[in-house]
Amino acid sequence: MAKAQTKQEPLNCPFARILSEFEKGLGSHSTFFNHLHQSHLEFLKGIRSLLDGRIEELEKKTKPGKKKTTKIEVE
Repeated sequence: MAKAQTKQEPLNCPFARILSEFEKGLGSHSTFFNHLHQSHLEFLKGIRSLLDGRIEELEKKTKPGKKKTTKIEVE
């Protein structure tokens, strides 16, 4: 049986090229890639906290609060 060949598309992003070269030289289990992975997680958690805060603000605005009552004197 012939092995299925995967065709890699060229990397157009300079940063992606640099990371690809680092991965070839250092391996994907290096300390560098561990830090990069952690920073990716922290970035996403930061975005999540911004979204959670905005959702809470919107929910507070839409919750029906106590209506103000006006006292009217009747004769």
